[in-house]
Amino acid sequence: MTGNDVSARDRQHLWAGDGRRLPGDRVVAESWRRAEMCGLDPGRVQQRQWDVDTDSRFLRHVRPVLDSLSTRLDGSDTSVMIADPQGRIVWRWAENPEHLRMLDRNLVCVGFDHSEEWLGTNGAGTALEVSRQVAIVGDEHFAYAMRDFACYAATVRHPVTHRVLGVADITSAASNASPLLGAILAGVIDDMGRVLLEAASVAERELLTRFLLERRRSQRPVVSVGEDFLLDLEVTRDTTFNDDLALESIEFVALSEKLQRSYGERVDFPDFIAGMDLEQIMTMTVGDLVSHIESRLS
Repeated sequence: MTGNDVSARDRQHLWAGDGRRLPGDRVVAESWRRAEMCGLDPGRVQQRQWDVDTDSRFLRHVRPVLDSLSTRLDGSDTSVMIADPQGRIVWRWAENPEHLRMLDRNLVCVGFDHSEEWLGTNGAGTALEVSRQVAIVGDEHFAYAMRDFACYAATVRHPVTHRVLGVADITSAASNASPLLGAILAGVIDDMGRVLLEAASVAERELLTRFLLERRRSQRPVVSVGEDFLLDLEVTRDTTFNDDLALESIEFVALSEKLQRSYGERVDFPDFIAGMDLEQIMTMTVGDLVSHIESRLS
């Protein structure tokens, strides 16, 4: 029995509100409970459709990995999806006509919301909730409509900031479920991390050069924002990187290299933020970073 398994004694008491026995896997069982707390009915799930960004920077960067994966899966009864950090599908690939009809019939399509809040236990939504790779197979899905699928999904994080950029999902028919798809997905996540790091390394050098040139010309504080412009503002210890400065992952990479050039190995910015959860990164202030630098140099 693994650490994720529910004990035999506990299993006797795990029943969903509709009378179904909860799955033995603890991650899945807890997901079912969250779905019930959201008031979802497994027989009448209402999915929402959104206008989504199907040409984001993230998708452009990982497209070579997705193209390679689709070639590898060519001819199989599988599909590949990418969802955004809100669980909305932004990209889909499938070749088998029968599998495509299954996807379309159950609204596994671009624009549809697969967050747990709206669909219950499923690959993309549950991976987002638990921040780890998951396998949701057949009847482990909360919604009856999804029980014909086996979904293997994992979050994609930026290799430096660890910010969630989306979810990658490989899906097959439940009758064809195979742990091999989970192993393939793990390799895909690693490949995406490498191409994202390579892309950041090129972009951050250009951004850092513009930042340094502007700083030499100006006597006021200069903060780089996005890839296209610079912002002059008064920066204090309470200034937040996310809300006030709107720094994206590329700027964090530039900041990391600048700190390394200034302080060497004494200030390890990637290690500093690696110990944070997403909320801490989103609310990090200039003062937090200054305190970290001071502690490392003292």
